[in-house]
Amino acid sequence: MSARLLFIHCLSPLHAGTGQSIGAVDLPIAREVSTGLPFLPGPSIKGSLRDAARTRLDSPDDVIRLFGPETANAADHAGALAFGDGRLVCMPARSIHGTFAWATSPMLMQRLLRDALEAGLAPPQEARSLAVKSIGQARTTDSCIVQKNNRIIFEDLDFSSSPCATTTALAAWLAPLIFDSEGEQAAFRSRFVVLNDDAMSFLSRHAVDTVTRASIDPETKTVKRGQLWTEENLPTESILAALVADIPVLARRCEGGVFPRLQTLCKQTVQFGGHATIGRGRCNVRMQGGDR
Repeated sequence: MSARLLFIHCLSPLHAGTGQSIGAVDLPIAREVSTGLPFLPGPSIKGSLRDAARTRLDSPDDVIRLFGPETANAADHAGALAFGDGRLVCMPARSIHGTFAWATSPMLMQRLLRDALEAGLAPPQEARSLAVKSIGQARTTDSCIVQKNNRIIFEDLDFSSSPCATTTALAAWLAPLIFDSEGEQAAFRSRFVVLNDDAMSFLSRHAVDTVTRASIDPETKTVKRGQLWTEENLPTESILAALVADIPVLARRCEGGVFPRLQTLCKQTVQFGGHATIGRGRCNVRMQGGDR
C-alpha cells in the first residue's frame, strides 16, 4: 500500500456540516469528538473528487475503478482509493498587523508530520521538537510581518512573539507543498505563526466564519416564517491535509496507477462540502508524496 497527502486550501468559506443544530448555531461545521477541531470528513472528500472525476477523467470506467460503483451496485467491489479525513493544518487569524496570519500549533504539526511520513515526505528533523509552552507565547518565522515590537494581536488575543528557527524551517518545508507560485509561498512563510495548543483550540472555535442567512418571500420581500438561520463555515484561507492510500489488490486494475489519475483531478479547483450554489467550498488541492 502506498499513500499520498492531499493539501486542501480553501479559496472560499467551506461548510462541511453535521446536519443538526448544536447550541446557538443552527448549522455548525463538523468537529472532531476528541479535540473539538474542525475537519473535513473523508466521505465528503471522496464524494467531491468522484464528482470532479465524472468530467475530468476520460473513461467512466476509471471513475468506477478509483471510487467504486454507484450505490445500487456497491456490493460489486470497493474503490481503489481509501480517503482519510481532512485535518486542520493552519487556520487564518485576523491580525492587527499584516492583515492575517496562518496560525497552527505543535499538536497540529505533529499530526501532520505523522501523515507526511506515511506519504513518503521528509519533514525537517527539528520539527518534531516544536513546542510553545505558554498560552501567551507565539513562535514566528524570520520574515514575519504580523508582529510588531515582539507582539502579535489576533482578534482580541495578545501574544508575545519571538522568531524561531524550527518555525522558519517548517514554513519553508510546507510552503511549496501547499502553494504553486513563489509569491504565495513567500506570503505563507511571512504569515506562518505557531501558537500554544490551548490558544489554537480557542481560535478554532471562536474564529470560524459564522453568518446569518434568510430566505426571502418573493411576494412580500420579507423573511419567510422560520427561514432565518445561522451557519458556521471554515474561513477562507484555511488549510487542511488528508491522507489517501491505494488498495493494492484493486489498484492493479488501473493501468498506469491510481495516483496519476487522482493528480488529474487536482489540476483544477474542487468544490467540497455544502452550499455550492452560493460559492462555498471552492478549494485548491495539491497531491504530495511518493513511495517510501
